[in-house]
Amino acid sequence: MRIQIRTMMNHFYLGAALSLAQTSCQEGSLGTTGPFRQTQACVVGAVTCAVSFMEISINSLFEEGVWTSRETKFKKALREVWSEGFDRQALLAKYQIALALARVESFPTGRDPYQSAETLISLRNFLAHPKRVFGDEKEEDKLIRKLRSRFDFRTSSSEDHALFPDAVLSSGCAAWAVLTAARFVSAFDARLPASAR
Repeated sequence: MRIQIRTMMNHFYLGAALSLAQTSCQEGSLGTTGPFRQTQACVVGAVTCAVSFMEISINSLFEEGVWTSRETKFKKALREVWSEGFDRQALLAKYQIALALARVESFPTGRDPYQSAETLISLRNFLAHPKRVFGDEKEEDKLIRKLRSRFDFRTSSSEDHALFPDAVLSSGCAAWAVLTAARFVSAFDARLPASAR
């Protein structure tokens, strides 16, 4: 897999996500029924950093179009759509818009890597805004269904074991988050024509 790193900041976030995922795996190897709060903290950090990597990667592409001295049709198109209001666009919408501006096929939204990236962003959003998860059982169930096929949930013999966050925030979740973000950005870069990179 080839991943292009555009800025030191997106490199920082991907590296941080990877380090946190590795730490969660080491903590998780201590046993599936032992203490797991540190593992969960690492998983939350890995998920957050993985999505930050995706955000900085696409934002840096648009910002590069604004500040670059090398003029191409693609850079000009990026510059024409960039604004403070555009920055509030949904993360995956920015990727799709960039592909449209490069005049290449956008990601099919019904399959991977788009589906995994969308699920990762949903998980990060639920972690950042927990009232959405804990206040709405339908939303929690929907998220758990999306995540169940993507990595192994943590198992426990405890009766107090809650599916979310106890089972979901496993070391497998952290590893999946890093791979999902890296694969999505790599797939995006591969879709761009060489003249647009």
